[in-house]
Amino acid sequence: MDYMIQLYFLLSTLPGIYLATKKYFMVIPNPKYNRFIIKLLYCVPALGSLTLILSLFPLYTFILFFDDFTPFLVEKFTIYITLLCPLLTSIFLISILKKYFIRTDLPPEFRPDFMDHELYVFMPHNQIFRGAFQNTKYESQIKGTSNKLLISKQIGNLILDFKILNQINFTATGALVINEEALEIFQKNNLTGYQMQPVSDSNKSSSVSDVLYHQVIPLNTMPSFSTKTIVQSKNTPHLRVFVLNDLFYYNADVMNNVFDFNVTSEILGSHDYVPYLPQRLWVVSKKAMIILLKDFKQTKRDFIPVILVNDENITQLKETQN
Repeated sequence: MDYMIQLYFLLSTLPGIYLATKKYFMVIPNPKYNRFIIKLLYCVPALGSLTLILSLFPLYTFILFFDDFTPFLVEKFTIYITLLCPLLTSIFLISILKKYFIRTDLPPEFRPDFMDHELYVFMPHNQIFRGAFQNTKYESQIKGTSNKLLISKQIGNLILDFKILNQINFTATGALVINEEALEIFQKNNLTGYQMQPVSDSNKSSSVSDVLYHQVIPLNTMPSFSTKTIVQSKNTPHLRVFVLNDLFYYNADVMNNVFDFNVTSEILGSHDYVPYLPQRLWVVSKKAMIILLKDFKQTKRDFIPVILVNDENITQLKETQN
């Protein structure tokens, strides 16, 4: 009977093993640790536990309601019939992962032309979530506008616990916060398109009160996306607005009036955090991207290349096709 339990657990690890084999789903920044065996340590415990729990539902449902059939099934198929529960659950989870979570194309940060773009959407994966800045005051959102995504207006200074802050920080609502050292780097490199606003320390008795942090306030709002950008809206159950496949297109003319730091005119995101909270996304220049990579240890996966196109050519092509 012990070997049956071992087989049951072994079959439950299949989704985790499958996920660990996917080169671009989980990327560890340090190439030394970006290996299959290391990914197994993350994927197998998490997905294995989920598979195991889900597989118990059909098992106990059958025992509860169809227990009279158990002797017949064991006689017909032997006790191994029990292993169908983790096996079918594993197949189900793998199919869900393959359809909705595993990307088939090469992620932008691994493409040969990653460094060849003029603009990038800046969306750091390491973020500070709402609990850390809940004392910040915001203007209430207008009610009764479920068909439109809104963002609350910040009133006064952003309030954060300085103990958790690094040289550069990014909140889940899209606020960019830097310290004095980072500000000097910004100024030394003559980065443009922003102004600074002080950040208040939520820990009044903090011993690091002499450390100053600043919120980077964008001064330039980008024009609307190119018509080639596919912006989708879904209600599931919150309104969710996002750019399909993270393919951001702008008309090439935007380069005539662009700064190192900009934000989108469109508000994207969802209140259920999928893919992120409602915000105007940061659009940075290639110069700013390189500085953020080299001086602030940001990773390439924090940037999404923006594709510049000529909308007039797109319109003419559509008219020709019609």
